[in-house]
Amino acid sequence: MKYILSFFFITFIFSASATIKLPSLVSSNMVLQRNVSVKIWGWCSKAEKITISFMGKQYKAVVKDTTWSLLLPAMKEGGPYEMKLKGNNEIVLKNILIGEVWLCSGQSNMGFLMMNTSNANEEMPKASYKNIRLFTIKKDYSVKPLQEAADVIKWEECTPASVAAFSAVAYFFGKKLHEDLNVPIGLVWSAYGGSTIESWISKEGLAGEPTFGKAAAKIEQRDLNKEIKKNNERFNAWISTVNKMDAGYDNASYNWANKLHADWSKAKMPATWENITALKNKDGVIWFQKEIQLTAADIVNDANISLGAVADEDFTFINGQQVGHRFDDRNKKREYPISKSLLKEGSNFITVRITNYRDDGGFMGKADELFVQTSNNKIYLSGEWNYKIGLDTVVPTGLARQLNTRQVPCILYNAMIAPATNYIFKGVIWYQGESNALRGFQYRELFATMIKDWRKKFNNQKLPFVYVQLPNYKKILANPADAEWAEIRESQSEVLKLPYTSMVCTIEQGEADNIHPKYKNEVGKRLALQAEYNVYGIKSFVPSGPVYKSLKVVGNKILIEFDVTGAGLQTTDNGKKIKGFAIAGYDKNFVWANAEIVDKKTVAVSAGGIKKPVAVRYAWADNPGEINLTNNTGMPAYPFRTDKWKGKTEGIKILDYSKGAVQ
Repeated sequence: MKYILSFFFITFIFSASATIKLPSLVSSNMVLQRNVSVKIWGWCSKAEKITISFMGKQYKAVVKDTTWSLLLPAMKEGGPYEMKLKGNNEIVLKNILIGEVWLCSGQSNMGFLMMNTSNANEEMPKASYKNIRLFTIKKDYSVKPLQEAADVIKWEECTPASVAAFSAVAYFFGKKLHEDLNVPIGLVWSAYGGSTIESWISKEGLAGEPTFGKAAAKIEQRDLNKEIKKNNERFNAWISTVNKMDAGYDNASYNWANKLHADWSKAKMPATWENITALKNKDGVIWFQKEIQLTAADIVNDANISLGAVADEDFTFINGQQVGHRFDDRNKKREYPISKSLLKEGSNFITVRITNYRDDGGFMGKADELFVQTSNNKIYLSGEWNYKIGLDTVVPTGLARQLNTRQVPCILYNAMIAPATNYIFKGVIWYQGESNALRGFQYRELFATMIKDWRKKFNNQKLPFVYVQLPNYKKILANPADAEWAEIRESQSEVLKLPYTSMVCTIEQGEADNIHPKYKNEVGKRLALQAEYNVYGIKSFVPSGPVYKSLKVVGNKILIEFDVTGAGLQTTDNGKKIKGFAIAGYDKNFVWANAEIVDKKTVAVSAGGIKKPVAVRYAWADNPGEINLTNNTGMPAYPFRTDKWKGKTEGIKILDYSKGAVQ
């Protein structure tokens, strides 16, 4: 429905009005890109005469049918200025700045809000910058390219209030640029959690692409509302079947919640099902229970229970009475009020019925997010829980509650990028790839396709892309192994072969049990340093940690030479031994290696059991754990491998993402 409404909105602009209309990006408080010609555009009646007065000069717009545009000449940084537009009506735009403008896009880590960062209470009160301006394109989709984004927050000055619901990564990037360049900064934020990269590429950009080209060519013929309705009906029918088959549910009654079951199996929570041997690879329904003791003081007033995030659906009960339910919202914390009338002095029990129908299931949060807050005490719930499987089933292929509009080719580009293609940007910062990790090898082609596509759409073949290589995530493994996230990081490295691209390493900035790391300062700072070095030509510093350059086999050792070593290779703990290296012989069996710095640019790698080594890998894992190779910047060496052996994701082109999405 959104894209239909947007179409009628634009049609209304074209036909129902005989006055100047402006896109949301052209408004008061905007930042215009310095030192290049800047396009100003909008809509009008046919043959309407339009003039623009700006910085003491007057310009005539070129009117074509019901649209108009003009190019302002290159201008130096400065402001604030006022712009007056006059046609059949008059519009005055105020508080305009000229400086550096960046488009900030990707999925949920680019979408992670300042208010949710680990140090929000410290950073947000300081975020008063009248010369940093923020513009938000809200989440939307369309089967056709939109000329105007349907849902936006117009340009705002950066204040503690406006930055709270703005991208943390974008803010810290813009803040660093503003401080170092001493010019106004404009940040246009367009991100959507759980999105795959093919959703951000235009129909023309995907033309001929082997996996998504045909779907892209037909995208405008699809009725997404009809598809969503059909999927909802299928999902609801399946849920009904699940309830009937769940041993703990009978005739609309959640029977297993009625009493404490001390004889159930035991497991420590929080934990995902994949991390519990008996529950690995389960879909269906599992019930969890925990007993707590309350005092008279605890039950004087109402209480609250927090379970952290749960995947996918939970029904939560206290002493047999339901207190909460959240459906298909795996990244939202479960926090429910508990009436004091449900509580009693002494033994009380909590029951959580979890339905999982995609990916991993269970308690997804951290230990300190599981608790009951009473009037007198905070009772933590982490530790041993009882559990029992109510239904172990295979989820039907293609099942989804609704069509995942974050993962359909083209439709995010159409709604969230196409409306901005007339605006002039200095460059793009990009943080995405989590949703493509299971087909990470393919990502090198799709990401390169997107960059080429955007450069064509923005009419700038040199448009810089500065992007984030995915951080550490998931469980640390005891032995070297192939890994999806390692392979998508390699794909991100491969895209550096395109000109005017640069990449920041964040391999130590992630969290093992949280796909959304809460500390974003360093990510934004590293993006800004790469931009300053590679886009603005400031060469007075080293912009990153070491980068693999070449190898040489010498006896039973492999010598690895690095680039970007600054004052020389070193370790973050000042030790000689380097952590995170693995080595293999012709059998392709990797083992942990001994690695030492031998000079400013070289590391020697070996292992006692490998006499004829042929390949080395560094930080090659979803989560490599403790690593320590750096240069004088303190930033980590980029992960790499020297072999080209087939991994886990090579050859995987498309997945059934309707079973779930990474956020």
